[in-house]
Amino acid sequence: MISAPALRTLLDGLARRFENRPQLDEEFKDLDAWGWGQFLDGQPRHNQVGPYGTCSGIIARALANRGPDKLDKHVNTLVKQWWLGRNESKSHAKFLGQTIRLAMLHLAIRLKKEDELAGLQHEIEDTLLCNVRPDQMWGNYLMPGEIEDPSPRLIATSLVVLSFTLFRSSDDPCPDALVEAVKKIEDRILGSRELPRLHVAIASAAILSLPHYDPSSKVRARISKLAYATQISMPELGVYFYDYEYVESEGTDGHHDQHHFKTDYFIVPIELVLGIAGYQPKAPLYLRFRAENTLKLLVQNLQGFDGYYRPDNEQRISSVNQCWVAMYLALAEQTVVSTLPAPNRLVPRIWYECIKQRPDHFWIDSGMLGLCGLGLIAASLLPFSGLTFANVASKICAAVLAFLAGRFYAPIFLKRIFMERE
Repeated sequence: MISAPALRTLLDGLARRFENRPQLDEEFKDLDAWGWGQFLDGQPRHNQVGPYGTCSGIIARALANRGPDKLDKHVNTLVKQWWLGRNESKSHAKFLGQTIRLAMLHLAIRLKKEDELAGLQHEIEDTLLCNVRPDQMWGNYLMPGEIEDPSPRLIATSLVVLSFTLFRSSDDPCPDALVEAVKKIEDRILGSRELPRLHVAIASAAILSLPHYDPSSKVRARISKLAYATQISMPELGVYFYDYEYVESEGTDGHHDQHHFKTDYFIVPIELVLGIAGYQPKAPLYLRFRAENTLKLLVQNLQGFDGYYRPDNEQRISSVNQCWVAMYLALAEQTVVSTLPAPNRLVPRIWYECIKQRPDHFWIDSGMLGLCGLGLIAASLLPFSGLTFANVASKICAAVLAFLAGRFYAPIFLKRIFMERE
C-alpha cells in the first residue's frame, strides 16, 4: 500500500515539473501573462501556450496546494484575458466555445479556490449551465451567433459533469442540471453495448462522482463489467475526435462572416480515468480494487520516467496526461488520509476488506500463518465419519485456511526465513 506522504511527494513533483516550464504568451506578453503548452518536453525556444496545457498546469499546482504565488498571478492574467476577449477575439471565442475546453477551464479555476477568480468562476459556471441543450446534455460546441452542435455528446456532457463534481464536498449541493445530465448518461451507456472503452470510462467517472446520487443496479453492473472484463493497460490512450463550426469575418469591413469547420481532439489515458472513477465513494467493488492496483503501476511509471507520466518510451510528455495523473494521485491521497470506505454497501464492503491490498508485516503475517496452521492441524485430526454437516464444514474450513496460508501469509514469512537464490 502506498502511503499518503509518498503520494503527496509525487504530486508535488508533478507541480514542480510544470513550474520548470512556464512560457510567456506572445499575444499578451505586454501584460506579462504566462501559461503552458501541449507538451512539457518541447524545445525551450518553441513557445506554445494553449488552454489545455494552461488548465493542466493550474490543476496540478492547485492540487499540490501551491497557493497564490507570483507565477500564479501571471497565469491568472492570461486566463482573465482569454475570458474577457471571448466576445472580441474570434480565436478566443473559437476555443472557449468548445465545451470540453470550457469544462477544463472551469475545473481548473474551481480547484484554485482563489478569491481573485471567484467572479470568473461564477461566469463560467453560468455559461456552462446556460449551454445545456433541451435534451439535458451538452454538445461539442456552442459559438457566438447561435452556432451550436446539433447533437448531444456523451464525452462532452461527462466532462462538464466532472468539472462540477471532482473534489467537490458532499455538503456542497450540485446544480439540478447535473442530475438530469447524469440520467441521460446512464441511458447512453445502457442503451449501447458497442460504446468505446473511453466513452464508458469517462461516463462511469461522471456518474459515480455526483454526490447524493445512487446509480441504478444495471448501471453499476455495466461499470463493474468494464472493471473486470479487461486487463490493466497503462499505455492505452483514448482519442476523441470531434468537429466544430465557427465564424470568422472576411474582408476589411468586418461585415462578411465566413463559416469554417474544423476538427479537434481530446486524448485521455483510459486507465487513469477508470482509476479516478474507482476512487469515487460509490464505485463498485472491482472498480475500486482495479484503481488500487493501477495506482501501484502508475507510481512505478512515474518513478521510471523522472516523475513524469509517459505511456511508453516513445510518447512525449503531454501536459493533459500529467493533469489526469495529478487528479488520480490527489484522489488516492484523499482516500488514504480519510480512510474513506469503498464500496459503501455492507456485503461488498466486507468482501473488499478481505481482498484489498495491505502492506506486509512480518510478525502479523507470521502469527496469522501460525493460526492457519493450527486450524489445519485441528481439522485434519477430526475423524471423518460420513457426510455430516460438521465433517463437511471442517473440510471446507481446512481448505479456506490452506488458501489463506499459501496466498496471503506464507510468502512474506518464507522470504524472510529463507534467502532467495539467483
